[in-house]
Amino acid sequence: NNNGTLGATIDLINVLALQREVLCYPSVSETNLSWFYRNCELVIFPSLYEGFGIPILEATIYRKPLVVSDIPVFREILGNGGVFFSPLSIVELSRSLDRVSNLGVDSKAELVRKASVACKGYFTSRAASRFYSQIIMDSRL
Repeated sequence: NNNGTLGATIDLINVLALQREVLCYPSVSETNLSWFYRNCELVIFPSLYEGFGIPILEATIYRKPLVVSDIPVFREILGNGGVFFSPLSIVELSRSLDRVSNLGVDSKAELVRKASVACKGYFTSRAASRFYSQIIMDSRL
């Protein structure tokens, strides 16, 4: 139940007095999503199961490093273009975030480049090209 998980997350944020550090957005407009991608340092995508992973493609368009769950579909999409962590381990997530945060500019750029190369084949359909062309235009604003 998403509402239960979201509610529990919000409760935990309140108990830990992290309201200024952690913001929850249960739904985000395309305009706001574009703003988030443009202004973030990296993209974290924790998931136990995913059919595909559109946020991975979006992050590569916005040239953001990825910290993602170590699940088969994400390995298939990203190859070595991301930092992987067990979705059941907060310790691994924390280490992965530290790892990416401590990378130099060139190392981050190389990680993003590897992700872009790995994802390139997913941008071949005409519909995907139109959709992502709009995102690319938005990302330049």
